[in-house]
Amino acid sequence: MTLIHSESFTRPVAEGGFLDAYPCWNAYPYPWKCTDKIGTYDPNILSVSGGKLNVRLHTDPQRGPIVSAPYLNLPKTPYGRFATRMRADLAPGYKVAILLWPWSDKWPDGGEIDWPEGDLNGSHPTGFIHHASSSGSQDVYPTGVKLTDWHIYETIWRPKYVALKRDGVEIGRTTHHIPSTPMRWMLQCETNGRPDPKVEGRVQFDWVRAYT
Repeated sequence: MTLIHSESFTRPVAEGGFLDAYPCWNAYPYPWKCTDKIGTYDPNILSVSGGKLNVRLHTDPQRGPIVSAPYLNLPKTPYGRFATRMRADLAPGYKVAILLWPWSDKWPDGGEIDWPEGDLNGSHPTGFIHHASSSGSQDVYPTGVKLTDWHIYETIWRPKYVALKRDGVEIGRTTHHIPSTPMRWMLQCETNGRPDPKVEGRVQFDWVRAYT
């Protein structure tokens, strides 16, 4: 595979300026709602410091829980390899779902690949490979690590299989109903229920790499 983008977040930027400072990136706009319709996406909570992309999950007194879903502007072609080194604070009521989602927005027929996905309440990250099938079937791969620790998560999406790796070790693979249409790679941070307004936490990305 060919490396098409590598980002190590070397340019510091305050909240509100990430998309201007990093033009290869995009994010779901404000005031879109996240999956459970409780959190509101806002790219202005993204910042970069200490060589890390930070997503500051918190509750705004007027707007409620604020979340974000940045993604790289990659070619709209199927297949690839996607890797990131990341961690998250304990922040009950929030979750992460680093995923490949069909550009067509046709689901479940277009498939979906989530790795890692997990609540920020101390739970372990899990891999979900949703088959490109109207049945809504999926393969599930649990892990015993913690999202609060730094780990490398890697998704390898090929025409005949999808494989998930953690720190270079394969934790799951499927050959069933592999997605074959273009997908976008989302660093999706959102709510899972209504968090306590006092809860605040960061999801941090040390680097990301995408291959085609």
